[in-house]
Amino acid sequence: MVMHPHNWALLAYTLASLALVAVLVVTIRRGWAYGIRASILPLLVTIGLAYDNALLTFGASWGESAALEAASYPRYLMHALFTPLLVLYAARVARRWDVTGFRSRRSLAIWAGLTTGIVALGLSGEIGMHLTPVTTDGVLSYKHLDSAPPFAEIATITALIVIGIMVARQARRPWILVGAAQMFVVAAAAASNAIVTNLGEILLLTSMALTACEVVRRAAGPADATASDKAASVPTLG
Repeated sequence: MVMHPHNWALLAYTLASLALVAVLVVTIRRGWAYGIRASILPLLVTIGLAYDNALLTFGASWGESAALEAASYPRYLMHALFTPLLVLYAARVARRWDVTGFRSRRSLAIWAGLTTGIVALGLSGEIGMHLTPVTTDGVLSYKHLDSAPPFAEIATITALIVIGIMVARQARRPWILVGAAQMFVVAAAAASNAIVTNLGEILLLTSMALTACEVVRRAAGPADATASDKAASVPTLG
């Protein structure tokens, strides 16, 4: 199979997505001991992105076929179902880090309700989707050309920017804001370019993985310190 340069770029994105999946799996396993469960949310989004990139990478080798068309529907469904979960994840991180406006269960319930609304909005745009084969720069994909404007994506990124600003100001951790802000710029400048937008998504999920690692590191810090103190207090023979 002869691969177009854009396919090689998408292959690199696929490998990067899988690397992020591995990082998040390790982070989830570490965080389990500290009662941290929310990292499963960015993991689901990253799995969807890995699937998306892999399908775009090797779609040309399948050619226009019923198999490629059938495999393309999950791309849109996973995007609509999973991507808004980043809003709930960011809100849970803000609550864990004691950011003003996120401390109560009520505030978290509001953000959970917003996330549910964005998911419903995204899914409504995929009802009755009709996919059409399109080849751009050597990349074959089945696209939903008659889809509605990306209101769900806009709502997701806007919410992440709002939460990211508050987390950056109070918790001094900029990753959510940086990831969401660059995704906003990328989506506005090159919404129809899969090479650019998928890179933006990789960077967004990298920021989420960094946040997940920091959440676990903060949770583990006091426990590790306590364990060290206990170890130091135990008398030894020698």
